[in-house]
Amino acid sequence: MTGVMKALKDEMTRVSRKEMKNMSAPYRRQLAELKKAVAAQTAVLARIEKSLAGAPAKAAAGRPAAKKAGAAAKQVSPRSIKAVRKRLKLNQPDFAKLLGVSLAALRSWEQGRSNPRAAGQAAIASARAMTAPQARQKLGRPAPTRGRKKRKTRSKAAGTKKTASAGTKKARSRASAKKAGKPGRPRKRKQ
Repeated sequence: MTGVMKALKDEMTRVSRKEMKNMSAPYRRQLAELKKAVAAQTAVLARIEKSLAGAPAKAAAGRPAAKKAGAAAKQVSPRSIKAVRKRLKLNQPDFAKLLGVSLAALRSWEQGRSNPRAAGQAAIASARAMTAPQARQKLGRPAPTRGRKKRKTRSKAAGTKKTASAGTKKARSRASAKKAGKPGRPRKRKQ
């Protein structure tokens, strides 16, 4: 009888294994599909991490200026601020008005004592894109006139103002004397 019981036990084990295998087959297929999906996502993640590791400056560009104070100093230097102002042919008060900052702030930026915050950097960037006529227009200043400038001189005797062109007779005679090698009369310097 022991042989029959053993055979019966073996048969029941075999049938139960077969049933378990049939019942778990769909789950195995799903598990295999999920493993493939995880492997694909891991590969995509690795590619993204690799591309980000190669470009740390691009990732830092999206951060606020307060977190990257060292980089802000490199982007907007005192020399570059002054160069933009000179290119636009503006003095410090007008340039400060154009940027929408105080004159003291602009001076401290140009002297390198402080760095502009995000709003100041944005204003400087927009000023970089401007031309001198656009800057004058934004400030409400008229365009400069072309041609020879007239200057005002004082008459010694009368004390009245008279207008003379830039090439006065006196200046022309002084220049011709200089060319000829003649000493001429030295100019009086105001003290």
